[in-house]
Amino acid sequence: MKIYLSASNQTDNMYNTKAQMSECDVCYLIAQKTQDYLSSINGIECKLGGKHDTMVSKVKASNDFKANYHLCIHTNAGGGKGTEVYIAPKNVNDTIVNKVYQNVAILTPNPDRGIKNGLHFYEVKYTNAKCIYLEVEFHDTYGDWIFDNVDEIAYAIASAFGQVKETNVVNSNNLFKVQVGAFTTLERAERYSNELKNKYNINTYIVKP
Repeated sequence: MKIYLSASNQTDNMYNTKAQMSECDVCYLIAQKTQDYLSSINGIECKLGGKHDTMVSKVKASNDFKANYHLCIHTNAGGGKGTEVYIAPKNVNDTIVNKVYQNVAILTPNPDRGIKNGLHFYEVKYTNAKCIYLEVEFHDTYGDWIFDNVDEIAYAIASAFGQVKETNVVNSNNLFKVQVGAFTTLERAERYSNELKNKYNINTYIVKP
């Protein structure tokens, strides 16, 4: 599978963060880390567009690359909240499209905004690949959260495409782990574990008492 990554080149969209970074800066960081994670997945070939490339040049590069998926990484503005994905309507039932949205939606701090018709976006309309135009939260209200979670966002995106090798993840001794349930029987624990894996592509393990 071939994936082309297209990070926002919008240098005028400033984050409301202490770091005073632009949408271009932060989205390129997310894209670089996403490329690292994707490159660890068996059968994935990944290409990242230039930081300041135009939409037109990115579409041409993606089509020349013969990408299967064209993934645009942006953050939103306008004082709102939540993550959304724009696609061509014909791809609404695509498994990976939905996994990218679900993985990021679960991670981000607010109720999310759904998968929408994106044919008004140049890249959605003109790429030969299935285009996933991701808007991760609103940088003018949640810029600090986005900036502080670049690695987690990248991992959420990449894991929609397959199993990221653990050697590419932050040292496991430094990871915070989240328990999502406790069950009185192994059967119920396994059922819930399988639901998380199959529906949301979340890696799980069961600890016995």
